[in-house]
Amino acid sequence: ANAKELIYVFIKRLSCKGALLIKGNHKVIFSFPKNAQKYKSEIFKHLNSDFKEEKMDEYYFYVYKLKGYGYFVFYRKDKLDFEIRKALFRVTDKFAKSLLSCEMYENMIEAFRKAKKAEKAKMQFLANMSHEIRTPLNGILGFTKILLKKDLNEDIKRTVQVIDSSSNQLLKIANEILDISKIESKGIEFEIDEFDPLFEFENIVNLFGAKSQEKNLKYNVFIDPRLPVKIKGDKFRLNQVLSNLINNAIKFTESGEINVDIILKNIIQT
Repeated sequence: ANAKELIYVFIKRLSCKGALLIKGNHKVIFSFPKNAQKYKSEIFKHLNSDFKEEKMDEYYFYVYKLKGYGYFVFYRKDKLDFEIRKALFRVTDKFAKSLLSCEMYENMIEAFRKAKKAEKAKMQFLANMSHEIRTPLNGILGFTKILLKKDLNEDIKRTVQVIDSSSNQLLKIANEILDISKIESKGIEFEIDEFDPLFEFENIVNLFGAKSQEKNLKYNVFIDPRLPVKIKGDKFRLNQVLSNLINNAIKFTESGEINVDIILKNIIQT
């Protein structure tokens, strides 16, 4: 039940003509009927005691203090029996706690609603961003594929291969970010494929040569020639880890050198 439902129960049981729920000493957060607020200024004069009975116009007004919350005021045609007034006074603490619990629950529901709204907005933003990121990347990949089919000298061909590999890597990252189902489930699936480790690693380490030169860092790379021609694994994750390691090494090194050593430890047959 919410706060209004609790008050309606009181109104019905006590045959009230109207009621007001006051938070603190001045804020009316509920009134029934709406014109009950015409008595507000007069009622506020009596908000200084745990209980007050007052006759105004043709009604009897009853003011009960709700500890930790505020005041509950109701009015009716007939005067309340003394025993009923005492019984009501005894349950005011429980009533106050119930109202506070209802308010806390309603606040939680509102916070949850806002969180869901924010989550929906985030998902919409990612969906919109999908087109903005993927379209130019697919354009770059299309042209690199065309260039790789042409008769290029080795240096230019190698440069185009690096552009192609980097663009594929970026597109994969974009797809990972923009996969809403994975964001919601917080699950990551590994894609196991056969790939050439030497080709992949060379493409990655070549990306950071220019960046290390910008900081006047010596950039040393060693890739173990014993690496097999083909291995099975998630090349995207592997490249991602290697990129992060090299990028952080350059980022946090002010002077000196960066050494990237990719060494074969052992081979596990599957």
